[in-house]
Amino acid sequence: MLLSAEPAPVPRLNRHENVFLLSLTLTLLTAITTVFGQFALASLFLGALLAIVLHRASLRHPDPAASIIPDTTPTIDIAAIHVGGDAGGLIFVLGSVVILALGLPTLRWFLIASVIVAAALAAARIARARV
Repeated sequence: MLLSAEPAPVPRLNRHENVFLLSLTLTLLTAITTVFGQFALASLFLGALLAIVLHRASLRHPDPAASIIPDTTPTIDIAAIHVGGDAGGLIFVLGSVVILALGLPTLRWFLIASVIVAAALAAARIARARV
């Protein structure tokens, strides 16, 4: 249910995930600094300030449901997700490829090569399944 009285569980990150998240943040900051230098610096400062304020507020007013949240993070089993192989899925994939090709013209050769390799792989899997 979308509007439940229970608070949403807070994900806990381990050390490796924190380092990865920090490196992604620094990479993003480095990439956008040349384009949005002043905006990026202001966002970085205000974001750090907001993080400190929110962290201190959560320490002053701890969530009572946090003690019942297990320490393990949930995982997604990709094999358990049903993927329908109907015409709607094909239209969605083809539409996504066309939108990507029109929006990023420098990737057109990559998309063409990807479609050729995917078609060859699909044909090989179909031929193998028939044997």
